[in-house]
Amino acid sequence: MGFRRGKRHRSSLDVLTLRIKEVQRTGDATSLLTPQVRAERDALWAESVGPDGSVGFRELGILALYHWLCYTAQQYDGETDLRLALQMYEVLLPVEPEVVPPEVKALLSGVPERGTPGEAADLAVGLFQQAGDLHGIDRAIAVMRQALADTAADARERPERLAKLGVMVRHRYEVTRRTRDLTEAVDLGRQAVAEAPPGHPGRMAGVTNLALTLRLRHDLTGSPTDLAEATALAGEAVELLPRDHPERGSALFNLAVMLRSAQDRSDTAITLLTEAAALIHPHHSQYGSVLATLGRALLERHLHSGAHGRGDLDAALTMLEAARARIPKESPQRPRLLATLAVGYRLRFHLDGSVEDLDQEFTQLWELYERSGEKDRTLLPQIAMALRDRAAHTADLLERERYVDAVRVLKRFCGPEQQAVVAGHIGAALLSLYGDTDDLSHLDEAVTMLRAAGEPEPLVAALRLRHTRTRQAYDLEEAVRLEAGAARTSQPVSAGTRAAVRKLLADVMDWSLPPSGWIGVDGELAVLQSALDSGDRETADVAVLRLAHMAPLRVGRLGEEPLPPPATTRERLNRLVHALNADEDTDRDGAGDDDESE
Repeated sequence: MGFRRGKRHRSSLDVLTLRIKEVQRTGDATSLLTPQVRAERDALWAESVGPDGSVGFRELGILALYHWLCYTAQQYDGETDLRLALQMYEVLLPVEPEVVPPEVKALLSGVPERGTPGEAADLAVGLFQQAGDLHGIDRAIAVMRQALADTAADARERPERLAKLGVMVRHRYEVTRRTRDLTEAVDLGRQAVAEAPPGHPGRMAGVTNLALTLRLRHDLTGSPTDLAEATALAGEAVELLPRDHPERGSALFNLAVMLRSAQDRSDTAITLLTEAAALIHPHHSQYGSVLATLGRALLERHLHSGAHGRGDLDAALTMLEAARARIPKESPQRPRLLATLAVGYRLRFHLDGSVEDLDQEFTQLWELYERSGEKDRTLLPQIAMALRDRAAHTADLLERERYVDAVRVLKRFCGPEQQAVVAGHIGAALLSLYGDTDDLSHLDEAVTMLRAAGEPEPLVAALRLRHTRTRQAYDLEEAVRLEAGAARTSQPVSAGTRAAVRKLLADVMDWSLPPSGWIGVDGELAVLQSALDSGDRETADVAVLRLAHMAPLRVGRLGEEPLPPPATTRERLNRLVHALNADEDTDRDGAGDDDESE
């Protein structure tokens, strides 16, 4: 494909070649994105075209490599550069395969000619389904754009192709988190719905995909308008499908998810999810998500109202366990599922005292901890509490000591904020163990741990036990001082815990979280209320730790601007604050009476 080249042409080719070699040496391709280098590329392209419109293989190879490097330099954000690189490499692959990068060969392998717009659209869908990385997604999007450009404006297939392109762009947003992709996905979805009026065969796909995309944007911006429109579209999708349609289960699931995002506390979402679970085949990829969502909804209803009693809790755990069997360990849905299961088993343990539920709680928490690379130390107090309770419900002494040893090991990995809580669990377990073994070393360690935990009530019990055993006067003196202090404060849990709770509740009032985050907060507030009412200092401390871990800076996803506390959460917060203030007023009145008597 030779043709005559002038001096300037050779210079443009040589200059661009030298720039590319420098990029290959340094690994930094951003220098190719400057206007000067773009101009050099344009000059080389203009001078490379021969009289017959052909281009030499050497020039084509340099230009293809230039566009591929530009595409990678923009972190796979240059669709135009990708399209041009692939077009040029398609020409080079049969004749000079050694110049084609392996990643490009993977994208081009097995790709047939585009042919008609319909064939191109089918090809794009196939590429998208097989895409294993961002390269593949971009390739599918480029092919679908071409198919859409070649589709007549009045073609019956056009709305469906718009909707499919919207799905691909939305999926790319979920990978890259680039907001312009999300905006384009919404625009494509609206266009697909607008071009598919009622009765059009492509309307179902259009309304479903637009609903999902609007809900995704609601999760990012918190826009109630987006959520309301998404819910209406999801409802339309359900209405469009007859009861025996194979996609009806998925449509019901989508609508239920929208209602739950809108904090709908009625039973409507549970009814929809129950019907969806009955319709979707157990081998469908969505089945595990449906069961997990239904399990969470039942658990929340149990926490919020208790109107259905124990039945909701048992049904929730059944659904969540079934979901656990179907959602792979590597799935991003798995951590939330495990955390929900742990809460459910803890709640049922409080009702029944079943060691099987304790074992299950420990199993979920330990998998969560391992999944974090053993870095999420906020889980350690919860794991320690499960081990402590397990030790207390075990008859075999050797097995009980093994549980206590396990909690001791956990304490070594705790940060400063978890040390006191875990020390309290160790002390309580050792105190219980001493009652069966009469081993003074257990009692001595229990006293040490309970002092570190700042646990007045169990510490007094331990000190009096040790005084009875050893007759050491200082144990009795310390116990009396602690009892006198407790009598003066007259409170169910320590002043430090109440102060921490009061400060945390004030912070929570100002938090902004996604709807799923507020569900977790609501559950922990219910546990905290119960702990404060019953004077359970240990459970209250753990609930405070869990709530602190839910703060927006730790759970928020990149770019989110979530919602303030929903009405149900604000009501629960206000009740807790009122109860704490009432306790403080009672303490103050009691302290005043003491002053007068003196």
